Amino acid sequence: MQTTSLFVPAWLLAAWRLGIGLFFCAELLLERFTARNGLGKPGYVWVSFFTDWTFVVFGFSGFFGFAVTVWRMTCRARSAKTHSATQARQLTQSVNGDQLPTSTVPHSVVSQPSEQQPAEAQIEMHQQPRQQVHASDTLAATAHPAMANGISMAELERKGRRVAPPLSSRQWTCMEAVYLLLAATSATSSLLVPVIYWAALSDGSSTNISNLMKHGLNNVMVLGEVLLSRIPFVSYHFQVSLIYGTLYLIFMWAIWLPVENYWVYDVFDWSSWRSLGYYALLPIALCIAFLVWTGVAALREVAGAQMQRHRSSSARPSASSPVALNTV
Repeated sequence: MQTTSLFVPAWLLAAWRLGIGLFFCAELLLERFTARNGLGKPGYVWVSFFTDWTFVVFGFSGFFGFAVTVWRMTCRARSAKTHSATQARQLTQSVNGDQLPTSTVPHSVVSQPSEQQPAEAQIEMHQQPRQQVHASDTLAATAHPAMANGISMAELERKGRRVAPPLSSRQWTCMEAVYLLLAATSATSSLLVPVIYWAALSDGSSTNISNLMKHGLNNVMVLGEVLLSRIPFVSYHFQVSLIYGTLYLIFMWAIWLPVENYWVYDVFDWSSWRSLGYYALLPIALCIAFLVWTGVAALREVAGAQMQRHRSSSARPSASSPVALNTV
């Protein structure tokens, strides 16, 4: 589901994910050549900040998501090509007189009216719903549970835009599962970082564009990713975000502090009793951030379902519309 969208074609989703990776690269270049902060600042150790950890996850998720989307688009194209070749072979066999099951012959061949049919029979035939399936959606059609109930993909797709099946209708591949966890972790931590930074760490003086890109603007890209794709935020996947935050604390305690002998974030200095409050607040804040994205994803699904129903109702012919007879 991460490679599909309810609102935009797959190529636009791939372009957005590539844009996330390019956003990450642009910020690194700004840090390098402006010498305001980050890689260009003397004495700066880039790996020590949770902001930079999160920004790396953010950038990598963009590039990895782009690769996953392109791979899925390639699979769909190959499936469509195979389906077209199979359909052409079946039509050739039917022309040569071979008997084919009715379900494999296209609707235009099975139900084409003859000149000898009375007008009533032709009217009844024209009032039947279309049963044609778009060739590029063969993979989705076989995976969609609605096909088992006799509902054609033509009822689920309008204007050539692919309608993705429900989130639970198919299994994720290994690449998609990895990206799902990566994207959920990136979104959760990216939302947490600017809240803590601007509320507890910043004095308001560091407002250059590079700093803003890491502490706010990246969430615009994440929001677009969540809305344009169909990434589900599954409750038990929050454990990955919690493990991610715990790993950073372990790094700070066991590696950074013994070597450098100072705290990257003073609020976590356990010599102060206030640090206990921040340690307790951290997992709660992560959970809240995860729930925020869960709500955004739920609203996206509701809006997408309403849009699909509107398309279906507007494209379905009304009973009072005139029926054109086949006079050929």
